[in-house]
Amino acid sequence: MARVIVRASDRVPTPSQQRAMDARDEWVALLGGYGSGKTSTGAEIALDLAAANAGQDGMIVAPTWGLLYRVTLPAFVDKDRPWVGACPGQLVAEDRRGAKAPNILLVNGSRVFLGSAGNPGSLEGANLSWIWGDEARLYSKEAWQIIVGRLRFSAAKRLQGVLTTTPSWGWLHDEFAGKKAEGSRRAFHMSTRENAPHLAPGYIASLERTYSKRLAKSLIEGQWGSSENAVYPTFDMDTVHGIAWKYEARFQTVGVIDFGRRRPAVTLWQEIPFGWKLSNGKRALDNSWVCFRQYHLSQVSTAQLADHVREDLEQKKIKVAQWFCDPAGNATTSAGISDVHVLENHGLRPVNFTTDDELTHIPNGVDLVDGMLLNTLDETRLFVAKDLAEDEWGPRGIVRSMESYAYPEARQGRPVSDVPIKDGTTDHACDCVRYLVINLVEQRGLSGPRYVRIR
Repeated sequence: MARVIVRASDRVPTPSQQRAMDARDEWVALLGGYGSGKTSTGAEIALDLAAANAGQDGMIVAPTWGLLYRVTLPAFVDKDRPWVGACPGQLVAEDRRGAKAPNILLVNGSRVFLGSAGNPGSLEGANLSWIWGDEARLYSKEAWQIIVGRLRFSAAKRLQGVLTTTPSWGWLHDEFAGKKAEGSRRAFHMSTRENAPHLAPGYIASLERTYSKRLAKSLIEGQWGSSENAVYPTFDMDTVHGIAWKYEARFQTVGVIDFGRRRPAVTLWQEIPFGWKLSNGKRALDNSWVCFRQYHLSQVSTAQLADHVREDLEQKKIKVAQWFCDPAGNATTSAGISDVHVLENHGLRPVNFTTDDELTHIPNGVDLVDGMLLNTLDETRLFVAKDLAEDEWGPRGIVRSMESYAYPEARQGRPVSDVPIKDGTTDHACDCVRYLVINLVEQRGLSGPRYVRIR
């Protein structure tokens, strides 16, 4: 069997790229900005893995077949321009990309299967020694779970999975920045600036003119930040919205509930007095609110939810003046009683909700929230207690939810919808925020341009 001889690349890796190439963790994520060289680095690592695992199977995965053949695969091997990809053309024994299970056979017997994360069936059944997944932020959690299960060949000489992508919240953050990252998973952050010698003059300056500071954090610096389709890109716990806060009995407290037997959400808010000095050094404006407590239970009835929350409030001596919810909660259920009545019968009262068509229209409600997060006068009226950033609720908590809440990915450069994705994880806490704001608007008549941007 022929032995793969890997050529020395003409491209000198940046320090971040080299560190990623040297890593031997079971799963490695190369998180880079646009033009940071993450895909080309991923292709180089894939070639190293194919060389190390002679006679064994690996896989290259992209979000769709189109992206695979147009972008990802040419970075590995370009049959029309064999000098372009990481793998020289002479190392390809057979190109079987047109087969039922498309693959490329290298001269050392290593077979490189091709897969699409958008077609999870193409990932099933493989018993792999290595995997390279490009643009992983566009994968569904289901596709990721299948991919993880394919990296399992016990006789692998170098068992490793590599992801290359722009960083984004959701499962990617959970896997490579949360507790799961401890041990076998490792993330490398790659800034576009570090790869400047390999980019066209003015490319980085063009990105800087195009993106906000928050978007630039992920799209240029390669750090965890806001995604392109973020619903609330201005939400920033580090510099704007996170404040030190503990319950203060003197201030008005309201509760907000998003119903749902599977994953209901409850958030508690306090109104901050006008002029109150915040921990960020600024003074509170009129109608400023801070979320200081939350509950995200699973598989509980409305009665069970109400009992749990009421008992906790009694124990902590927290008094809630009123509750807000979705008007759908007033509909009669199969049991012959509405969720609103269940709440009130179990001690959470009074419960209020607006039925104003304009306010309950989701895109308008999102705009109302956005205006209170940061309006055109650079004023902020919604805050979150800092200790909620690291509490027990993880991705369902209000901080992670506000950071991860997203619109559907654009298709052919055009928005698909102005209604955020309902993923069962981030939407519940964000719905609570929206119910708070739209009910405040109705109760207080806050319809001026300082607060809203109704389309």
